[in-house]
Amino acid sequence: MRANVIGLVAVVALVSCCFARDATGWYQLLWTEVDFGNGAFTLGDYALYNGAFLDEQTKRDLTSSVPSDGLSFFAHASTRASYEIGGKFSVGGRLRVGQYASLPKDVLDLILFGNEMERTYSLEDARGEASALAELSFGYRHRLSSVGGVTLGGSFKVIKGFGYGVISQAEGTLFSGEEGISGDGVLSVLSSRRGSGYGLDVWAEKIYSNMRMRLYIEDLYTVVTWRDCDEEINRILVDLDAGEVPSDSLVETVHEVRKVTVFEQRLKPRVELTLARAWDNWLVGVAYSQSLGWSAFGSGRPHLEVSCMRDLTGWLSLEAELGWDGEAGPTQALGIWIGKITPFVLRLTSSPAPLPSSMKSFSVAIGLLRQM
Repeated sequence: MRANVIGLVAVVALVSCCFARDATGWYQLLWTEVDFGNGAFTLGDYALYNGAFLDEQTKRDLTSSVPSDGLSFFAHASTRASYEIGGKFSVGGRLRVGQYASLPKDVLDLILFGNEMERTYSLEDARGEASALAELSFGYRHRLSSVGGVTLGGSFKVIKGFGYGVISQAEGTLFSGEEGISGDGVLSVLSSRRGSGYGLDVWAEKIYSNMRMRLYIEDLYTVVTWRDCDEEINRILVDLDAGEVPSDSLVETVHEVRKVTVFEQRLKPRVELTLARAWDNWLVGVAYSQSLGWSAFGSGRPHLEVSCMRDLTGWLSLEAELGWDGEAGPTQALGIWIGKITPFVLRLTSSPAPLPSSMKSFSVAIGLLRQM
């Protein structure tokens, strides 16, 4: 779940740091958002099971909540500022930090139940990436009268990387049988604190009277080159004999660190399709978004949402939203706008339910918008 995706009415079609506009023609003058969570357990689960004795049925209830592709954890935070120049140009900056990790379900089973007889445990699905980037963006938009008034826009980003880490290799199996336990595996983590790169975001928009359609692709092509990287490689060999002869058993580990001169991180493109329509003091919209693969900034799963906003007094508006996220499940959001020319906006989003004990994920977004 991404807070910058979930607020359709305010910022559903984020157009990078430049022309970060919404379905009603606003751009983000100053905006901060934070979201975090996991793909399986709620806060209520944590309060119930933390420190408690787990019997066999409780363990099975826990593992049944975990998707077949593993237990995922994610956290994202970003702060951006942007300014429009002359109606066609813009300049902006953004600092964003993201983390995504997934623990294979086999590993969770091994931790909770121990090694089961005649079973092979796989480590192949372990994934993880974290990244911290600062971006300076320059944007441009142009209306094409010859093709029905479609507006095309884009922004070029210059990127400075402050930190990066990724599981570059995770493989191995562990077999538990009557004669003992055997297996081998390798886990490699690559990290760096010095990166630089560039990126491109593009979008297209069409306005029909009181209806707006938009296609936006963030990180259409974004590359960060990390230098002076360290790769930590951990290898393990296990051969435990079920017999009584200690010399027949072996557990061997090897740890090494090697230098990697250059490593290239390619951010996955994220696609958003938005449709919004206004009626008097109401605004209703639908949006679909998805990253084309998992990364530090997204799970690669789809997100669909329906949003509605009501202008109450001209300077006070309320919005509500329902959606479905492929990572977190059902989502709901509430937001408030205060002001007219430069409104202050606050939005809270949760999943799968609004009560704290039922939350798997939570996000907050706060900032100032400016009308185009």
